[in-house]
Formats: sequence, C-alpha cells, structure tokens
Amino acid sequence: VAGLLLAETEYRRAIEAVLEPFKGILLGAFFFSVGLSLDLKLLVARPGQFLAALIGLIALKMLVLVPLARLFGQSWLVSLRTALLLGPAGEFAFVVMGLAASAALVKPEVAAFVTTLTAFSMATVPWLDKIGDVLAERQRKAIPPDPALLVQPPAPTAKRVIVVGYGRVGQL
Repeated sequence: VAGLLLAETEYRRAIEAVLEPFKGILLGAFFFSVGLSLDLKLLVARPGQFLAALIGLIALKMLVLVPLARLFGQSWLVSLRTALLLGPAGEFAFVVMGLAASAALVKPEVAAFVTTLTAFSMATVPWLDKIGDVLAERQRKAIPPDPALLVQPPAPTAKRVIVVGYGRVGQL
C-alpha cells in the first residue's frame, strides 16, 4: 500500500529510477534459475512425447482463445493471430510448477517436464508470429482493399493538442 501511495506522488520517477536496476537483476536471476532447472535429458529421452505435448498445449490453448476472441468481436485473422501468440505457456507456469514441486503436489519428473515444455513453448513464439504474418499477408492479397480506406484525410487547418492521461499528473 505504501508503494502505491508513493507512486502517486511527484517522487514517482525517482522511485522508479531507484528500483529499475533491481528489477533487471531479479528478472535475470529468475530466468537464470529457470534455465538451470531445464531437464534436456527428458527431451532427448522422449522426443515424440515432448513434441506431442508441445503441439497439444498450443493447439488446446488456441481452441479456447480463437472462439473467445471471436466472441469479443475480433475478426478471424485477429483471433487466430492472438491465439498463435498466446498459445505457448507463460512464465507463471515456472512459478506454479516450482511451488507445486516444493510442496510435493507433483512428482519432480512431472515438474521438470512441464518446466522444460514451458520454456520450449515460449521459444516457439517467434515462429508462431511468423505464421501469423504469413496468414495475414495471404489474406491481404486475397481481399482487395476498401476504396474508402484509400482516401487521404484532409490536411489539418489548425494546430491541435492531444492530452493523454488526465489524472492528477495530467491535470497539472
């Protein structure tokens, strides 16, 4: 609560500057510990099972995310691209598996498998983004542009100011 109160004062930037180096160090330590916990022997011992789990994880999340995005009014392309980018597991899985293993809720082998699967699924994001780019480019070529969107807007006659963030700081 104290941090929240301080963040709303004029000292906000100073607080952020002081905390920034520690944020980087802690993030580095977190991902370094994740890297040390990866068990590549599992990948070598069971590559088929690992690949099936990787594809299954991304496909299952996509099966949930595409309809949800469509439900919120997004186009098929946007829904698919969103699902491709959110399909891999996230960093929270590292934390959950670490806690579950330390509390003996899951076997250490299962935790190691899920942690390794999570790391490799996160590594697929650039490739999945590229697939989304290819799909978007195919759609752009298949559908001619709307002529109304090609019209240039009129030149502004007066200078304008955009005020972003009209909270306490924005009002000042």
